Amino acid sequence: MPESIVVPDASSYNTAISACDKTGQWHLALSLLNVMPKLRVNPDLISFNSAISACADRWPLALDLARRSRLTPDVVTLNGVISACDKGQEWQLALCFLFGAEVNFRVRPDVISYNAAISSCSKGGRWQAALSLLGAMSLRRLAPNVISFSAAITSCEKGGQWQLALVLLSHMEDADVRPNQISYNSAISACEKAGHWEAALSILSQMRVRPDEISFNACISACEKKGHWELALVLLGQMPQMRVTPGDISCSAVMSALEKGCQWELALVLLGQMPQKAIMPGEICFSAAISACEKGGQWERALSLLSDLRWMRLKPDEISCSSAISACEKCGKWELALLLLSEMPQMRLMPNEVSFGAAISACERAQALL
Repeated sequence: MPESIVVPDASSYNTAISACDKTGQWHLALSLLNVMPKLRVNPDLISFNSAISACADRWPLALDLARRSRLTPDVVTLNGVISACDKGQEWQLALCFLFGAEVNFRVRPDVISYNAAISSCSKGGRWQAALSLLGAMSLRRLAPNVISFSAAITSCEKGGQWQLALVLLSHMEDADVRPNQISYNSAISACEKAGHWEAALSILSQMRVRPDEISFNACISACEKKGHWELALVLLGQMPQMRVTPGDISCSAVMSALEKGCQWELALVLLGQMPQKAIMPGEICFSAAISACEKGGQWERALSLLSDLRWMRLKPDEISCSSAISACEKCGKWELALLLLSEMPQMRLMPNEVSFGAAISACERAQALL
């Protein structure tokens, strides 16, 4: 008997398009959708919804698909379109679709619709709109979930509204919504940016989920900004205890705190320990260590670090070179100061006011001794 030929139907294509969506193959999803009519298979709403979701990172394509469908959209269509606007940072379009859904499409937005719109406002720097949408959810008898609150807290963090971020975090407990890492990290980051290190550490200590590197980095940065190098070191030491692996960002923030605290010995110890922990120090880390040595009058160590930086094929910047020149200037090494200044163009660096100022000061000191 001859083998029977199985002709794909709409359900088969929908499964394939959905698979493309999940694997990020938006080109293939569009190709499948476009070939369906040619094979006398009519795309249905599921076909278009899956294709819209696949094209979420290409918001103009997603909107074009929504217009092309000529089918009555449902809430999945709405959510796909708003999510596309969110990813495309088109917060105004996202709000237009959200507010016009019932009038234009007779579709009632759900929690997912509002979450995508809140996220869009957050990315657009519209924290007031994000909070307004969060409040509107309750009026619409929609219970905000952890995604809703996290997006709203993130909007407050980006908008510099650290107090509102803490209020929202507190409201999550009242609403019986358990915060996740994003919720906590955004609140900690809001406090860090506002310079409130005590609040940042308080949130870290009260987290009901395991902190990650972002949690610790934000707290370390908060301590660094206020010159609390001891606390920064303590936090770095706590990370392995919490099964969190410190990275270059963590160490760089601690190094900067040590530099501000004129702790050059500890800065060198930390720099030496980093390779042992499989952490390769970057330019920022070296610059902070060089600056710490400069403040401590350790010109030889500053020059040695600058040499190590170049040996590791890292690119010195104006800050590291200026700090090294300043270290030479403070110790009366005017010849070395001028040599470093002359080498900066070879490193594709333009000497700045600090570089020139330190070199000139070194020469003035030398002349005064003659």
